Amino acid sequence: LLSLANAVQRMPLAQRNQLKDLTFERAARAALPEGAPDNLLTRVAQEITAGHYSLQDKKVVLYDRATHKDFPALNQNLKNSLRQIASQGKNQDIASLQNMLNPYLEKLDQPTVKTDGQWSKDTERAVRQVQMQVLEKHLNKHYTLNPEQRRELNELKNLAASPHFDMLTRLSDIGHKMKNLNLLPDHQMKALLTEFAQSDFGTASLQFMMQDLSNNFGSTDAVGFAEGVLTHEMGHHLQLGQDDTAYYVEEFSKLGQWFNVDSREVSTGYVKGAFAPEDLMDVYNVLASEGHVDHGAYRSEIDAEARGAHFVSTYATTDPMEDFAESYKTFLIEPEVLMEKSPEKFFFMNALPAIQEKQTGSQRNQTQYNSREILDITRQALTQKWGQEPTDLHVQQFIREKLESLTTNQQTPSQLQLSPHVALSIFKSHDELLNTVDMPNIVAQTAQRQSAGDADIYTVITQKAQKFIQSQGQDPDAKAFFNTLRSHQGVESLFPEASDSLKEQLKDPAFSSMMLALGEIAGHAVLLNEMRVDEHQDQKQYQEARSFFSRITSDPEQLLSRRIFTYSYDALRSVGSKIYNPETNRASASLDFFEKLKTNPASALNTVWNDLPDNFKDKLNDRSFLKAVSGDEGRYLPSADAIQRTLTHIMSDLEFDRMMKAAMAEYE
Repeated sequence: LLSLANAVQRMPLAQRNQLKDLTFERAARAALPEGAPDNLLTRVAQEITAGHYSLQDKKVVLYDRATHKDFPALNQNLKNSLRQIASQGKNQDIASLQNMLNPYLEKLDQPTVKTDGQWSKDTERAVRQVQMQVLEKHLNKHYTLNPEQRRELNELKNLAASPHFDMLTRLSDIGHKMKNLNLLPDHQMKALLTEFAQSDFGTASLQFMMQDLSNNFGSTDAVGFAEGVLTHEMGHHLQLGQDDTAYYVEEFSKLGQWFNVDSREVSTGYVKGAFAPEDLMDVYNVLASEGHVDHGAYRSEIDAEARGAHFVSTYATTDPMEDFAESYKTFLIEPEVLMEKSPEKFFFMNALPAIQEKQTGSQRNQTQYNSREILDITRQALTQKWGQEPTDLHVQQFIREKLESLTTNQQTPSQLQLSPHVALSIFKSHDELLNTVDMPNIVAQTAQRQSAGDADIYTVITQKAQKFIQSQGQDPDAKAFFNTLRSHQGVESLFPEASDSLKEQLKDPAFSSMMLALGEIAGHAVLLNEMRVDEHQDQKQYQEARSFFSRITSDPEQLLSRRIFTYSYDALRSVGSKIYNPETNRASASLDFFEKLKTNPASALNTVWNDLPDNFKDKLNDRSFLKAVSGDEGRYLPSADAIQRTLTHIMSDLEFDRMMKAAMAEYE
């Protein structure tokens, strides 16, 4: 009960609310899987299983294995199985043993044995090789071997693989070959060496294999074993016990590059229309081979040799649902480990209340860890990864890179891109962190999750937008393009190959209308600025402004800083209300436009006003914004290029907010 209370206490309140339908039970050991044969492998699985989540009953079961750290001794059932194997008769336990040996052999790049239930010389040699493999892992985990002990271990491994084992053991005393290893105070190891000398698969061998498999389930020393098991199983409930289960499995699967082996689609938890439960043999193969052998309906595209650096445990590499549960457990108990292994999964977990807002009933910005804590967790992760403490700049750069990796880029296959709702929920949940690491605006189009064809279409739209602003709102091709986008028929004619979801977004006239408005504002602002250049008197302040915008032009990413963005508004104030030659027709038209924009923006932009998003209308009614682009006899004179760049970032900021609201509204 204390372990359960501690596990629940670690969860944020929003996720605790999701446990209201969950029940908890205790049991001695796991039941045999439905339809599973009663053989050695299934009986081993019964002994090493510590917990279980029942999707049908929404129930977590904690087994006796989870209540103590030490591994239990073999029960009578397993001992009877070993006696049957020792008799070397043809039976299902011998076939089961052969199945248990093979993933170990594959990890060693050794030939596998036939699973025919017949005891043979090949099976006997495989037993010896696996005995040595699990012995070596045990010794490496618990001891530092001296050179003589290491030499003896290597000689025993070579002897195990030899086809002449019987003859060699008759000619020499194996006990003499391990006199230094026998100095280690380990009774279980000595029992295994005795079995090896007899070429016998007995109690010690099976005990070693069971411990080895159990270790790969990802137990942690940070909390009690039972608490870790309960947290893992509750993680299953948070992903699978809600509505839209396939959606949550699919979105998280993208971060681990999980694919359906047959369909090559991103994993959803379903195979051929039915939810895919764990297959005992598939799980065993992955655990025994430490993630190197892939069997089952799902497979990660991450290379087997590299998985240890991306998954928190071997068990996490068995399927996408176990990846989620193991990652969630690590997120709560050892967050620095998840940040080191997979920062993208960390941010996904931290934003889970926002992603699952409908289920949690929480506010969007509720997270387990706040900005300060994330910076500290990242520092610990990098210290662990690099072996030395990082600087503040290192920490901030690491966070920027990992958050940007959640957005669309050419290196990310389109099917592995998060949905707009999930990506935007992650960004919105980490607003304060984004400001802290100086990236308050993630450009809207990078949050789009489109197919490869849709991405090309969005590139065309972006290029037209840039051209429209750079031409001071006058480029006829760009102007015609955005006017065409304002109608449903225009979208169909321009982009007949677009996906249905992208067409729906494009048919919203808000984006094209906003671009037309910004183009007109930019055109008048640039014109007034160019006219004023000729007669500007304050050269010192002019040069200061030019220097500022020169830095911005060479490094436009600086505009993503909220402080620099505010300073840009002040610097734009020279685009002005006081023009030295107001008699000219061009200047008069622009002055009249800005005067109307100040007093009645709806009349200044009457052709597009009704279609503009509310947040952009609010901007146009904000005098500080108008002063920023039209001027109030300000002191600074920016370049025309700087105005274009600033307006582009304003457009991106507004469009990002609009997309966020649209995604949230659609979800609600």
